[in-house]
Amino acid sequence: MVNPDLTSPYTRVWIPDPDEVWRSAELTKDYKEGEKSLQLKLEDETGVFERGVILGMLPFLPQDVEMWAEVSSDSQFHLQLLLQLEIREYPVDAQNNQLPFLRNPDILVGENDLTALSYLHEPAVLHNLKVRFLESNHIYTYCGIVLVAINPYEQLPIYGQDVIYAYSGQNMGDMDPHIFAVAEEAYKQMA
Repeated sequence: MVNPDLTSPYTRVWIPDPDEVWRSAELTKDYKEGEKSLQLKLEDETGVFERGVILGMLPFLPQDVEMWAEVSSDSQFHLQLLLQLEIREYPVDAQNNQLPFLRNPDILVGENDLTALSYLHEPAVLHNLKVRFLESNHIYTYCGIVLVAINPYEQLPIYGQDVIYAYSGQNMGDMDPHIFAVAEEAYKQMA
């Protein structure tokens, strides 16, 4: 039986990618059980994106990018990219009914507890950890009572005496995930 969430256009999914492991895509056409492929567009290949002021070197650009530069009133160059809409066919394994994983709603991206995600699978977990680490600089994330840590390979100012005092006496879910929250909870459970 096909997941009913995967049968309509604009459904957001994860597809395997040899370079990025998982890529976000969106269905462009209804999927009906028995079809051999899904029609998808990759989410990072549509629309107009402003890359900001050009300050020397241009960032890496995909080969299929159409671009132009315009001069604003303050004489700074702005680079805008118009990426061509590219519809891709994603093969479906009919025997195993292997369909792509569904994406979580945007409101859940960056959650501090992975168990709060609507869909808990490999691409959702990896994406959530990536967002928390790269965009929010949080190295800790809960998965229920388990603390997941990403090694930042640098010293962080998150282990000082003031942080210890902040977590002292707090319940585990009251503050952002941290090793001190787990230690405080363990200490309470011993008493």
